[in-house]
Amino acid sequence: MEGKMPAAGPSPASAERRRAAPYDDDDDARDGENAMRDAVVPPQEEEPDHQVPGRSNGGVDGLGTWPVRQDSIPLQNKNQATHGVSDVSEEVAPPQAEQLVLGHGNGGESGISIPQQPQTRYYLVPDEDFHQGWNKLVDVTCENVELRSQLAASQEKHASLREELRQAKEWALTSQAAVALVLLAPLSERRRAGLDEEVTPVCLLCRLSPATVVLRPCEHSCLCRPCSMARRMCPYCHASTTN
Repeated sequence: MEGKMPAAGPSPASAERRRAAPYDDDDDARDGENAMRDAVVPPQEEEPDHQVPGRSNGGVDGLGTWPVRQDSIPLQNKNQATHGVSDVSEEVAPPQAEQLVLGHGNGGESGISIPQQPQTRYYLVPDEDFHQGWNKLVDVTCENVELRSQLAASQEKHASLREELRQAKEWALTSQAAVALVLLAPLSERRRAGLDEEVTPVCLLCRLSPATVVLRPCEHSCLCRPCSMARRMCPYCHASTTN
């Protein structure tokens, strides 16, 4: 064809560079080789295979190889999970199960709270102050024991005095009742009982003059003449008198 220039072919230099460049045949799945990848990525060491029972690898033991990756997964902390900051050296361990206490958070939502343990505080004191406080504690303890023993002895003494007072009251009431029965008995009963008529009782009102008046109609001899004229009632039986 006239008027057209023939197409220029590749130069010898470009053809040489093309032959020297790695060529990818896009058949990696079949042969497992990739010249382009091997030229860019350095070769890595193969990881050891692990024996998995039940798969034959051509051996007599019936064990097969199965590639398993054992990459260590570092424990991430809160900063790495939220802000993307990695800190492998600091590991966050979960709280113990026995320290967890179920509770209610804000708004009635259930939450987990860790109880606070009571803290024991220790103080350093000088030896002189320690011995002084110890001696004071010993003195107070001894005084307390002595006071307790004195209190027990006093209570026992008071109990004995109360018992003596009760017996004295009982004896006085018994003796006074017997004397009153003898002194205030009617004259006729005293005569029937054979009592001494010369024993004259004392007036129950004035306690000075002898009771020589026999009241009517109860016949009690318990008042003197002036008291019987001033009082119209027997002090023994509270009956009205007609003297």
